[in-house]
Amino acid sequence: MEALSALRGAAGALLAAEGAHRLAGFVERAELEMVGAAERWTLGAREVSAARLVLVVDAPTYAALSGDAALLGALREAFARAVRTPETELAGLDLALRLPGVQKGWHRAYRDAVPRAAPERPEPEAVLGGAAALLDATNDPAAAAVVRRAQLEAAELPAVGSAILLRYVLRMDPADRAALDRDAALAERVRRAVREAGARPAASVAGVELATALRPLQAADDVEARLTRALVALGAVVVPVTREAARVELAVIADGQLRRVEILARMPQAPRSPRGADTSGSLRWQLASVPTMTLTHGQLEGASEASAVAALLLGGT
Repeated sequence: MEALSALRGAAGALLAAEGAHRLAGFVERAELEMVGAAERWTLGAREVSAARLVLVVDAPTYAALSGDAALLGALREAFARAVRTPETELAGLDLALRLPGVQKGWHRAYRDAVPRAAPERPEPEAVLGGAAALLDATNDPAAAAVVRRAQLEAAELPAVGSAILLRYVLRMDPADRAALDRDAALAERVRRAVREAGARPAASVAGVELATALRPLQAADDVEARLTRALVALGAVVVPVTREAARVELAVIADGQLRRVEILARMPQAPRSPRGADTSGSLRWQLASVPTMTLTHGQLEGASEASAVAALLLGGT
């Protein structure tokens, strides 16, 4: 007789001898398994091997034992006494429900279970294509064109269960974004199309945000920026002193000499009267003693003009 079957029979016989015939019947109809490796316990001066057992039972037996703590305790005590020797002890006895068909507990059957495939996540390009097609079908060419020119980003949000919760960001060029700001109905049609195209059995759309497309920041190309770049390229240090709507004043330091540059929207009709002194932070000078160049926007229309002016300014040392 197999060791586990013999142990089950011994525990059942012990229960029957003590008059617990109902429990003995439960044990007789059950199957006994040992799970995991035996544990090593130290009990006083001795070491024992402690086994963890599982009693696999049918549904009526499981319901009776799991619903009656005293009955289950008596069952465990019977197995503990049957296992106890100078070298062995019972680490624990658990119940497992025998599964119909496979005739074993879930602690064994789960290894054969095939996990469900990961929930489907729609690709952003597929969502855009579906949204554009939907807008075509609803005879909304303006909204469809916006969607086709846009880019879609998706991010997962915390969700309950296995369903995916998605948040979409629809990025479009500034002109399209401005058009949607002016036309709330158009914006809502675009959002709705993306939301409906992105819906899946295992993926819900939490929201669709409209945003401007990302692009590298372009360097400033106004007259001050052009001249500053040209001067710095020649080794000068340029410090803005004054910025007004029609006037910019720069301090230019090169070869140990300070120069003053004034850029005007247009040249004044009469010469500007010199000011007594100008203060900007810790930079102070008397204008009369500082070489000065006055320019207009027209003289700095492009990079080449700015380079020529910078060379002229620094070459006049």
